[in-house]
Amino acid sequence: MKVVDDAHKAEYGIKPDVVAAAPGRFHLIGEHSWFFKDKTLSMAVNLPVYVALSKRTDSSFRFYFKQLDERKRANLNSLKLKKEDRWANAIKAVIYGFTSGGFDLDGGADITVYSDILPSAGFGITTAIKVAAALGIRRLFGLRCDDNAFLQVIERGNRLFLQQQNYNSDIFSAMFSKKDCLIVTDHTKNSYENVPVPFKDKKVLLIDLSVPRVSLWNEESLFEPEN
Repeated sequence: MKVVDDAHKAEYGIKPDVVAAAPGRFHLIGEHSWFFKDKTLSMAVNLPVYVALSKRTDSSFRFYFKQLDERKRANLNSLKLKKEDRWANAIKAVIYGFTSGGFDLDGGADITVYSDILPSAGFGITTAIKVAAALGIRRLFGLRCDDNAFLQVIERGNRLFLQQQNYNSDIFSAMFSKKDCLIVTDHTKNSYENVPVPFKDKKVLLIDLSVPRVSLWNEESLFEPEN
């Protein structure tokens, strides 16, 4: 946590008011079957994404990703999706999710993202950024927002700002995973369950089979033999 605090202070000259964390994940079963509203069996990874925030007196948001050494900007009154903003669009989507749902953000924030796994590696890191950012914003601005409203914030950001599908298994993994458990997401019921698993003396081997991402699929390609 000190490393995250120091990174934020080095960038903005002030220690963060709030630091939130959320884990990445991988899917043991169901990486693609959720597309058909089936179940997903997932596992959080113990390399979390940290999002540090300090409040501003104006309506500006400044974003800094420590490992990428990248900086982006936005304004509360004119949030726009920009292709070149890549990872920062995830945080802008969360801000949009709050404001479009009637939550009042009385100012802007300086935000630092710290993650030893980069979004390009997969592992649900972009969703972890969203969840950690949303947790941090809720705390920073003192918003009264229970888990149901919190999930709706992220869903609005995904569907209305990013124009993306809602990846429930990623969101549930980032929000509700527990130590020594796998998490089962039922996409039809929009529900989850933590299942205790004794991980001692066990290893998980990850293999990339180069199956195309769901975003590349359409009705024809879904039923091609290789998919």
